[in-house]
Amino acid sequence: MVYKMTKHKYIHNTQHRDGNPNKSQWIISSVDEEKIWNNSPYSTDCPCYGLYIQNNKLDYLGFPAKIPPSPLKKLFIAKFCSSSNGTFIIWHGYPANTTLKVQDRPPEGYLKEWINKKYISRAQALKILKGKKCYL
Repeated sequence: MVYKMTKHKYIHNTQHRDGNPNKSQWIISSVDEEKIWNNSPYSTDCPCYGLYIQNNKLDYLGFPAKIPPSPLKKLFIAKFCSSSNGTFIIWHGYPANTTLKVQDRPPEGYLKEWINKKYISRAQALKILKGKKCYL
């Protein structure tokens, strides 16, 4: 599915939904995946990050890739990347593995915002920044 957002388009990447053991997998619906992207600052930040919030509480949104084995069983941060095709900025996202992949860790600005909104604690933010195991 392709969704128009002014000059931005979001495309659901099937390799994050098809059980590919080399890719993290969403456990939420594609509609919820798009909602997370819509609530992230995609117009200015690349990459950008988001959280799956249910009833004002942070919830898990995916599983890590099975190869290499991850110390985490579930993931709760979404990462969104973009590329341009000349007409639109095309976005796709995936559950971010902040423990194994430095490039999946959100910048401090996101973490501070999530702390201020009480979605995560300071201790969780520090674990995310350092790539340590972090659970809800």
